Amino acid sequence: MKLKIIGIFMITLIYSNVRGNTCDFGYIESINLSQENCIPELFYYNSSTQQAAYFFESVILDGISLTENDWVGAFNGNVCVGARKWDVNNCNGICDVPILGQDSSLTDGYMLTGEIPSFKIFRASDLSYMDASPSEDITWSNFSTPVINLLYACDQSDCTPDCLGINGGLSELDCAGVCNGDSVEDCDGECNGLATLDCLGICGGNTI
Repeated sequence: MKLKIIGIFMITLIYSNVRGNTCDFGYIESINLSQENCIPELFYYNSSTQQAAYFFESVILDGISLTENDWVGAFNGNVCVGARKWDVNNCNGICDVPILGQDSSLTDGYMLTGEIPSFKIFRASDLSYMDASPSEDITWSNFSTPVINLLYACDQSDCTPDCLGINGGLSELDCAGVCNGDSVEDCDGECNGLATLDCLGICGGNTI
């Protein structure tokens, strides 16, 4: 009887170790072939024949681009409907978030035509999730592929809006007061002025 108990204990211990080493803490194993093997705990979703791809030209957190280990997840209410590891080197520079629609009982609560998805950013460095906002809201429809300029999130109280009103955004006013404009000051501080530095570093000088 004592040997039998030890045998059961050993089997359980080995099985637990294998399971524990499959994914790092904060991640779960996915059997969805369209996902990575290990995904953030809140970003699991089932496959669906109804799907769209939302492309984001830039994704930033506190004004800084995501790392290759961070993730972006899409939600319909509290239901995760898609996620992507944000490694732009594997996305030809612009990644997309697959956003799936409802097509069976396994995808109850997934997107329906006309609904607007919400987004979260998963920061791998501390396993934290933050609500993220797109620069524009686009309604979901099957097989749509919208391209959105920016997805952003803030984790700091002093994260101020840029000239477009986007918290954590990267847009700036030029010297003429135009958001993302191309006007610049010359060396004399005049906006769109013609003064230049000569070879001695003197503004408006004539040394050549």
